[in-house]
Amino acid sequence: MSNADKDKKSEDRRNKPIPFDVVAHAYKANAGNLSLTAEALSIDRSTLWEWRKQFPELEKKLNDYDESLGDLAESKLMMAIN
Repeated sequence: MSNADKDKKSEDRRNKPIPFDVVAHAYKANAGNLSLTAEALSIDRSTLWEWRKQFPELEKKLNDYDESLGDLAESKLMMAIN
C-alpha cells in the first residue's frame, strides 16, 4: 500500500470514529501504547489522542485500563520484593 493510500485510509477513519469498544480493545491488546493502538486501528496517533480528549466516554475506558495496568504492575512489584 502506498503512503498516499495509507494517508487516505487514515483520513477516512479520522472522519468516521471507530466504536469506543473497538478502540479500547485495541488499546488493551497493545498494553496502553497509543502508537501501536493507532497503527492497529489504521489511524494517526494524533487522531487517537484527539479522540481521547474529545470523547469523555473513550477517555474513561482508556483511563480505567491505565489504572488497572498500574495496579497490576504495583502488585507484581510488591510480590517481588516481599
